[in-house]
Amino acid sequence: MQLEILWLLYQRELRSTLRERNVVLYVVVVPLLLYPFLIWLAMSAVSVLSAEQDRTPLRVVVSGKEPQLERALEREKFILTESKDPRSDLNVGKIDAWVDLQSKAKIELTYDGRYRQGQQARFRLEPLLKTFRNVRLEQLALENGARLPDLQPVFLERKNEGTSDDMGRFLLGTFLPLCLLVVLALGGLYPAVETLAGEHERQTVDTTMGLSVSRWQLVVAKYALVVSLCCISGICNLFAITLSLRAILAPFASGLALSWGFSLTSLLTLGLGILIMSMLVAAATLLCTAHARTFRQGQAATTPLFMAILIPASALIDRSLSLDTHTCWIPVVNVALLWRDSLTSGVPFWLTMATLGCSLAWVGLILGVLTWRLARQGRALGFWEGSRSPK
Repeated sequence: MQLEILWLLYQRELRSTLRERNVVLYVVVVPLLLYPFLIWLAMSAVSVLSAEQDRTPLRVVVSGKEPQLERALEREKFILTESKDPRSDLNVGKIDAWVDLQSKAKIELTYDGRYRQGQQARFRLEPLLKTFRNVRLEQLALENGARLPDLQPVFLERKNEGTSDDMGRFLLGTFLPLCLLVVLALGGLYPAVETLAGEHERQTVDTTMGLSVSRWQLVVAKYALVVSLCCISGICNLFAITLSLRAILAPFASGLALSWGFSLTSLLTLGLGILIMSMLVAAATLLCTAHARTFRQGQAATTPLFMAILIPASALIDRSLSLDTHTCWIPVVNVALLWRDSLTSGVPFWLTMATLGCSLAWVGLILGVLTWRLARQGRALGFWEGSRSPK
């Protein structure tokens, strides 16, 4: 009987919420289409800006005849120019850098850091000048009687231990949890505002509070609605990001073919994390909007909560921070680390259960406060528990 009442209340809340287009937009359309597009747009802009900086012609004055260096500069798209007073031309922006090679014992690079072109010239010239310095040192050593094998007693060998699978899991573990946090926060914000503040704005709160049901049943029905919509947002975003992230991040993978495969354990952990985070976000958003009387007031009340959910995303960047017995107690951070570590290195089963238990404890605490606030609100309106009409 209790389950039947809860199901009827849930259907009532679902029909009322889905009438709002903003809810459908932020629950389904935004996670499925907008965030992959925004990530692609941001990465494309970074790629275009980086390529544009590499193609920007920079004006360089070289004091001293060094044909090898000049040819190298021309290959790197530098414009070699002449100047009678390079220092003055740098100050007024006529040239971007000045390389002084007149002294055999010193290579001097002068630039003006006030100008963006001057900073670019420095970053692009330093590797070339270091190579030229090494070549000059070898020439000086050979001229003084050194042997060529003696000049390189130690060789530098580069070896990348990261495979394409490792790179793919690392990138996925960094971007996917961040996207899920944003999507779940938005997915819970609008349904929570609609199910509580929307009733006040439509002036249907008297009808709802006067239903012949217990207060906890109303709370459970509204809470289950927001949780289910959050889960739909998370699943849509997981599907969209998984399909699009490989193509988006391929230009930044240093030539490695990105690949990642979801094991059954990682999929279950991701799904469990989405459910836990949905429960936490739903409880927090309902608590923040319990006092709101209009949709705008509800949005204003949940804005600090939205920012508070995104702040722990910085934990994803700190690779020294991992999910352990200390971090599993911190809400939001524990789920974000659970997602990241499950994709990159794996999480022990007992630690996953500990994270679940800690998150459920926070959810229970928030729901208890929410039920108390709604009970006070019902008494303020003149409704007794489970009555149909005011006292």
